[in-house]
Amino acid sequence: MLERTPALVERFVEERNTPGAVVLVGYGGEVYGPYPLGFTSFFSKPEPVTQDTIYDLASLTKVVATTTAALLLLEGGAFSLEDTIG
Repeated sequence: MLERTPALVERFVEERNTPGAVVLVGYGGEVYGPYPLGFTSFFSKPEPVTQDTIYDLASLTKVVATTTAALLLLEGGAFSLEDTIG
């Protein structure tokens, strides 16, 4: 799967789902990439993406932090997936 990841992201860029991306995967102590793909925008005269392109991740902190905290609580037995909220 790891060897297919850059090709999957490249297809995503080619289908214009995003103007560009940088793929970097770490697994089992190995690092694959970075693989810069596409451009910085869909607008006129965009710059090519480089391995140093910085992206604004905006509101991802809420989702990532909440999901991580919930999974840690689940793993610690604070609740189960069968519990109801009310």
